[in-house]
Amino acid sequence: MTEYESKQGTWSLANNILQGIVGINKRALCVAGSETDTAYSVQALVNQASGTKASVVVFYTEDENFNPIYVECVLDFGAGRLHIDLVDAAQRAIVAEISFSLTLGTAYIVKVEASTYSDGTGYVRFLVNNVVQLYIEDLAAIFTAGMAGFACEGILVTDGATFSNVVIQSLVITAPPAAGVFPITAADVAAQLNASGPDANNNYTVYGLTITQAAIQAHIDYANNYINAILGANLLSSDPKYPIAVIACLDLACLRALVVSSGGSLTGAYDYFLGDLRVTRAAPYASALQRTTDNLKADLVKQIVNLSTAVKTADASVAGNVPTYRGGLTSP
Repeated sequence: MTEYESKQGTWSLANNILQGIVGINKRALCVAGSETDTAYSVQALVNQASGTKASVVVFYTEDENFNPIYVECVLDFGAGRLHIDLVDAAQRAIVAEISFSLTLGTAYIVKVEASTYSDGTGYVRFLVNNVVQLYIEDLAAIFTAGMAGFACEGILVTDGATFSNVVIQSLVITAPPAAGVFPITAADVAAQLNASGPDANNNYTVYGLTITQAAIQAHIDYANNYINAILGANLLSSDPKYPIAVIACLDLACLRALVVSSGGSLTGAYDYFLGDLRVTRAAPYASALQRTTDNLKADLVKQIVNLSTAVKTADASVAGNVPTYRGGLTSP
């Protein structure tokens, strides 16, 4: 069983449910692990019954004066948003944020991947309900190792949150992604498609269909190349269009993986033909596949429009109504 150390508030663990109560400081924080941990993921079912914020903490350390240093991935119920904060002693900076609908009393699947690349730089990925919502990289050295934990905030001393089904596991340290490669993994595609796996042979199953991990990676590589070709340049993670490009890349990889695994054919980058799917697959599978592929394509097209440069066009439909001189030539 994981041993948690309480830093703020009151914490209890029973039946694999970790509960934090904010108390008089209106904040609760607990951590586990080692200050030398450099590559791991933290997943939990987060439910805040009352209060304003619930979060996952990674890379927690303390300086020589016992001041805390860590990265915090926050579900901000009070403001209706998600954000990633860098905390260094008493200073806190929000480095990434998006609007997100959150409801008190509703459980959210939260996963945070915190790791360092082989070159020593750090990154953090923030997933909610199996979808990457925020991503930061090139972290300073003080944010590249440390313990994992949980936190919550509130207004009343009795406010708090629960973190259940907690899983903390190691990640493999990899080389930094090449320029223009978005942080999409086979696991992200599988989660988006609600696929099961991988099994012992590294195969995933979606809608009763089997697809290999290598095939999913091939579709991810294609999606990266396609989206970058549209952009015409490699985006930095700080670019406002970066999250849109990541979503578009994920949509395209999922769409291609689903079409190919179902035996359909691709007639373009993301146009597809499912053929006699209704004959070869059971009716529930067929309709589910059709809906999913249609929805993925619709969202992909929307994201590509968001990525594209806006262009205004005009149609000279009334040109014939403009008076013109039809006489002879004039001279000064």
